[in-house]
Amino acid sequence: MKRDRGQAFDGLRPPRVPDDLERRVLDAAGRVFDDPARPTLWDRLWTSTPLRAAWAVTTGALMVAHVVLSLPSHEVTRTERSATSVDATVPEDLREVFRLPQMEISPRAARLCLGPSRRPPAKNNNDEPKDMEDAS
Repeated sequence: MKRDRGQAFDGLRPPRVPDDLERRVLDAAGRVFDDPARPTLWDRLWTSTPLRAAWAVTTGALMVAHVVLSLPSHEVTRTERSATSVDATVPEDLREVFRLPQMEISPRAARLCLGPSRRPPAKNNNDEPKDMEDAS
């Protein structure tokens, strides 16, 4: 049975626009513009005086700590290279290739970072390696 094309698509026509739609949309838009905007979370955080003061104090404390820890003291000591289990497992030729330079840590930074019980031992003059000529 063959149907007419017009009858098959009659139900697919778009619905009519309500007559009062334009008036309702314009009234709703007017109400939105008349009401003050509710501040968002970010706006409240940005304008919060206690939060801004806490941020300023924290930033200042971090800058002061950076300056205090980076100031050189009167004497600069070198950390002692201790033989660790890692050194024992690495072959000698690789240790020579990948030998890292000694770090210089100020006593003030060592006291603050390592504490009094973990301070690196002071370098003793007797521990220094002898020249090749003295060893033979």
